[in-house]
Amino acid sequence: MAAVLQRPTAQFSNPGRIESNMMNELLLVVSVLGSHVSEEDKEGRISERFVPVADCLNWLQDLQRALRSDKDDLRPIANQLGTWKVVEEKLIPIALVKRDDPDTILTLAKLFVILTKPMTKAAKQAALINIDVKSKKFSEETIQDQVSLKENALLQSKYLMEYKRLFLKEGLLEVFVDLMQVPLSKTEQKRDDKDNSTIELVLHLIRNLLCAEPVVKNSTSLVNEDIRIHHQLIAVFQKELVFDIMVFLGEGISHKKNERWNLLIMEILHFLVRNQDPSMTAKSDDMVIGSSSNMGNDENKRGGGLSAARKREKAKLSSVTNKGARHSRFGGTLKLKDTSKVLKASSTSNSACAARRKNKQTAAFTADARGYESSYLGTFLTKIAMESFKALNSFSRSFVEKCYGPVMKSLKDEFRRDSNRLEANDKVVFFKVVWFFSVWQRTHLELGGGSSSSSARVSGTAGVGQLLFTLDLFSFNLVTSACETFIAEKKPTALTQAVALYKEMVKLLSIMNSSPDESQSIMSLGLQNQLYFASEPKDKVFKLLSAWKSGTQSKQYLCDLVELVHETIKLQDLSRRKWKKEVEDISSKGRKEKSVTDEYKENCVSFELDKYVGRAVSSGAIKVYTHLLREYSTNGIETNHHIVSFFTRLCKHKMEVVKTVFDEGDGKAALAVVKEEAVTLEPLLFNMELMIIYDRILHDKACAVGSEFGELIKFVTTIVRHFATAAQRNPLLCVEGLFHVGVRYRRHCEMVTNSYLDEKTLSGGREEYTVGSDKDEEENEKQGESNWIVGKKDEGESEAEWSEAEDGVAVESNGAGGGEESEDGLGMVGSDSSDDEGERDQKAENRRAKKEAKKLAKEERRRKKKFSNEEDAIIKSAFFVHPTEDTAIEAIIQEETMKQGAKDAKKVRRRARVLGLLGEKEQEQKQEQEKEQESAGASATNQDNEDRWNDNRKFVPKSKSKRKSYGQEEMGEEGAGKKRLKKLGGQGGAAEDDDETILAGAAGGSGYGGGARLFYSDDDSE
Repeated sequence: MAAVLQRPTAQFSNPGRIESNMMNELLLVVSVLGSHVSEEDKEGRISERFVPVADCLNWLQDLQRALRSDKDDLRPIANQLGTWKVVEEKLIPIALVKRDDPDTILTLAKLFVILTKPMTKAAKQAALINIDVKSKKFSEETIQDQVSLKENALLQSKYLMEYKRLFLKEGLLEVFVDLMQVPLSKTEQKRDDKDNSTIELVLHLIRNLLCAEPVVKNSTSLVNEDIRIHHQLIAVFQKELVFDIMVFLGEGISHKKNERWNLLIMEILHFLVRNQDPSMTAKSDDMVIGSSSNMGNDENKRGGGLSAARKREKAKLSSVTNKGARHSRFGGTLKLKDTSKVLKASSTSNSACAARRKNKQTAAFTADARGYESSYLGTFLTKIAMESFKALNSFSRSFVEKCYGPVMKSLKDEFRRDSNRLEANDKVVFFKVVWFFSVWQRTHLELGGGSSSSSARVSGTAGVGQLLFTLDLFSFNLVTSACETFIAEKKPTALTQAVALYKEMVKLLSIMNSSPDESQSIMSLGLQNQLYFASEPKDKVFKLLSAWKSGTQSKQYLCDLVELVHETIKLQDLSRRKWKKEVEDISSKGRKEKSVTDEYKENCVSFELDKYVGRAVSSGAIKVYTHLLREYSTNGIETNHHIVSFFTRLCKHKMEVVKTVFDEGDGKAALAVVKEEAVTLEPLLFNMELMIIYDRILHDKACAVGSEFGELIKFVTTIVRHFATAAQRNPLLCVEGLFHVGVRYRRHCEMVTNSYLDEKTLSGGREEYTVGSDKDEEENEKQGESNWIVGKKDEGESEAEWSEAEDGVAVESNGAGGGEESEDGLGMVGSDSSDDEGERDQKAENRRAKKEAKKLAKEERRRKKKFSNEEDAIIKSAFFVHPTEDTAIEAIIQEETMKQGAKDAKKVRRRARVLGLLGEKEQEQKQEQEKEQESAGASATNQDNEDRWNDNRKFVPKSKSKRKSYGQEEMGEEGAGKKRLKKLGGQGGAAEDDDETILAGAAGGSGYGGGARLFYSDDDSE
């Protein structure tokens, strides 16, 4: 948008202007194409007939050349023809009159393809741009150019919709479809390039007509008109056999000459099913005109819930407003005895409704993006919509049964080899097409058992049918990799479509797993092994949960993501229960050779689902479900159930703690004992944000009326009661709820449950979580792993049995966490210990003793590992006394002090290197050799060197506070031999000038202070 504004002014100057020469040519061509002639029949009625000019084909070709020179972004020539109504008054009459002339019809087809060509991206941006006329950032001339540019783009959109409406005229589309009759009658081998070009030209015309839609949808009437025209066009396609032609082309798409149309057919399918509900399409055979129940149920299932919300609003109004009150838009008036004072009271129901409407408008996410059509069609089905749904349903049935496999295989080959024919948005288009037919097929399978209609019995026992072509490992890899790409590139719309398809693919896997056909069950098991049970699973649910950010995704995305997690857990549990008995039989027989299928079954049965879910829990997932629970009033029943099931799993999930037990004797770690603590993840639900939502739910009178909120009300009641009990035992829990819990949420749950008294605090022992330690939590946050949920008790789904507690709250009695339960079934946060006070004191005393023993052992290990000051002094003195490193190290390790500390030659050499003694010794020897070579034959110099060597033998290192030894300060300086010794007395008395006294003073006393310390000084005399 900013790039459009920053373009040079000259580029957009007079965007709709046409040069005078071109304008004269256009006027000439348009005027001579033909004219309308009035005729009178025998009955005296006057009618008009269009009479084209004799050489009409040549003039049409001139018009075609003019349109080809038109600019793609501005299209001034096409807009001018639209203003003159050339298509309506000239071109369409010529097509109807010259329908038997193939050359003329072919030229007209080329003209219509150019005129109906979709708008460019720049033109769409120009139509959506917001121009501030009063802005001083741009000049007045630039603003005028932007206004002209926007008007030009809106004009293009207007004429495209007009051309789409004109093709609804009876018999017009048939003229161009007949162009494909001769080419399609030939086999692929006998078709020439002209035949293939004719077929491709008509397919482009069909694509352009379906693609047309208003760019700016700022009015309900404009959107409704677009939907009506699209429905009518679908009905016309059914009547003119366009769908039959597409099915015929799809069946032969695998032929080499037909591969060129695969992407074009994909685009036609995409625009055909755009804004169409596949579930409603599949149910269209059982619908009647004017019915509304099907639409309402479908919306409620998918998260819209418009009819249910309307009922709740009515119930709330009736419960608050008196029967004799005026219209709900007016507030009440309370009159007091003193008539001078009038108190105005606004209606409670009105304020609540207004607040709810305001929240819907300012919500961080929008409503269902795929419910666009049903939002404007109303609550009843018109005759036009019913015809459209039935036509699309008939086409979908034929397409899935006959050509879905070849078309999808051809498209997958394009993505597999990364063809240069692919465009940036083709992957999203492919996902949209596969999603539509996947939902359509699944709905047919769900209706196949109880419906008596012929459409509902399609593929009743065939399972997923040809949808297997998009349920292979490549398709799953394509979807999961696309999700990661869309997250990295920040494309929320594309990510929403990818997640919707991912969810449907998992649902179809579940259908395959339950299919009576054993081959489909084995195929489903093999895919599950690659997705979930392999060493490197390919599922990206954790990544999707962690990548969510508030205000970046739609509500439909969250609903799809929650359902994806639910279906994934359900699929794994169904597979484990299905193959468990067979795996046990194989193990009992002791079969030595196992097939690949047997290994897959063993992997499925041995998969630890509870451990996997426990490791996947994170605070980020709670944010996702909390954000979705905030919109409980507009959520579907299924969505609210998924949230309740997930939170229930948190309350039931019990953590295991590994504690290291130390022996009381020596304080060393003797063994590690795994102990199961009565600690759940329920404290994660005790935060301020959730508590506010709980309060809204419990005080919402509309929730009390609607039966669809029964499960939610029961769960919230139980959680609030648990919080009150836990807060009474641990009052600091009220403060903990004010703060966000980070990645160490498991540690938080344990501390809150045990009132901040744990084994680590009392004994200093080490603790690790076997199911998701804190370290694992941090890794999970980085890798995008997050929470899993268990959905409701569907057919074949393993979930805890629901039972009624004493207070009427529905709870789970044997959830995934296992262990004992409290009376309400969800497990109390702070369970009392069975030990009395005496036992507690005895245990605390033992822990303190173990802690002290451990501290002493740790100090002993540290003492043996480090060098003392006395040992450092011995090392430094030995290196200056002995001429070579080897002799110095040999003398050091023979010292009694070194033997007691277990200091070998390797440790001494490493310590000498740290002290800088090894490098100084080498440098000293090198300097001595150079001096000997320079002063060879000079006895005086040799005598000086000998004296200097004797002086160095009397060196004793400085104290630790000085940080530098004699060698570090003096050996690198010039004239070091000229320095003199300065004797300083220490606690050990004055040192003599012999080696033994120096060593004795350095080794005696505590550290360096116990003996005589000798330093060099330039001031003292010898």
